[in-house]
Amino acid sequence: MDRRVALVKWAKTKIGTPFIWGKSDCTTILLEGFFLYYKESLPIDITWLSLKDAIKAFKKYGKPHDILESKEFFKVKRNFEQTGDIFIWQGKGYYLVGFIINGNVMVADEGKLVEMRPIKTFTEYSCYRR
Repeated sequence: MDRRVALVKWAKTKIGTPFIWGKSDCTTILLEGFFLYYKESLPIDITWLSLKDAIKAFKKYGKPHDILESKEFFKVKRNFEQTGDIFIWQGKGYYLVGFIINGNVMVADEGKLVEMRPIKTFTEYSCYRR
């Protein structure tokens, strides 16, 4: 099965999942999908139970951009994103990360359910591909 098809099928199983720090937040979902899509892991241990813990983890492991670039990912030009690309949006001291799935971003926001949001609803973001 094509890895993009597998990623889309997997993403559909995550939609509507309640947000739980360290289990179904945006980073833990991305790490699960990353293993499915790339057959490897990123160098991040899931040890957080709150936003404060997640921010500490990013300080420990590095910025998502740097982690991906160390794994030979390159930045994708805007409007050229495709399914399987990794989306990064930077907030104040934290990051929202997710996979691009058919022009949408798979996101998990605290207090909400995992959902797909159109990439065009974000103004400043980066996408990476390998």
